[in-house]
Amino acid sequence: MTLSGGSGELEAARSAVNMARNCEATSAANLKDSEEQLSAAQQQLSAAQQQLSAAQQRVKKDRTQRESAKQQRGKAEEYLKGIETRWEVIDVDLGESEDKQDDHLKRASKRAKRNARSQTARAAHEIVAQPRVSIDVIEAVRIAIGKKVMSNNCEISFQLGTKDPYIQFSYVDIGKTIDHTVLLKTDDLEEVKYFISNEDDEDDSGDQISFIAFRIKPSEQNDFQRFSRSYDQDTTGKKGSTDTKKRYISVEVRDPDKLRVSAGL
Repeated sequence: MTLSGGSGELEAARSAVNMARNCEATSAANLKDSEEQLSAAQQQLSAAQQQLSAAQQRVKKDRTQRESAKQQRGKAEEYLKGIETRWEVIDVDLGESEDKQDDHLKRASKRAKRNARSQTARAAHEIVAQPRVSIDVIEAVRIAIGKKVMSNNCEISFQLGTKDPYIQFSYVDIGKTIDHTVLLKTDDLEEVKYFISNEDDEDDSGDQISFIAFRIKPSEQNDFQRFSRSYDQDTTGKKGSTDTKKRYISVEVRDPDKLRVSAGL
């Protein structure tokens, strides 16, 4: 081998080494970029997984709330349906011939003759005239103000035979006790209806629930104006209305005997 030939081979080897080093440096840089991109992608994936988990939890919570609301709506509709049925019992035409009545109306007519009483404004004034001065508090299962149903710590109170007699409706809503006081010396109380069940009733249509319902004119003092959407605010010319559940403030009581004594029924 000549010196010149060896020199050329050496340069070629050095060039190859430099090219390999440059390639290695480029590959290292590319690897670093790829690792950084991978790390960023993993962080984004982790954030996306957290968002997905949070979204799944919200969906689960919303589904639970929807089912709870659906159940509450179902119970409220059943209660209101029961109220409407009882009004049908009270308002049944007792003079209608039996050949036009089905079995349900026959039983309703029989029970209405024995137990149901419908009172108007004159009956309300008779309640005012009861000679009592004590405050009678009656525990209630529910209070329905039109279509708005309250079922938490419900009570109805009577203070009769005093200078300022009143009826008070009480319940707890969102952790706060709400009272609606109706002064009986005003014209707010327009009508009273009630049904008191008897233990010896022979009717086989099922358990009977005692209740008392009022037609009360909303006012700033009794604060029933707040229920303008659920309680019919127009008290004139509504006796023929088919939307009965919006026309009354109904109270379902636990103790029919106490209701009978307290209200003088």
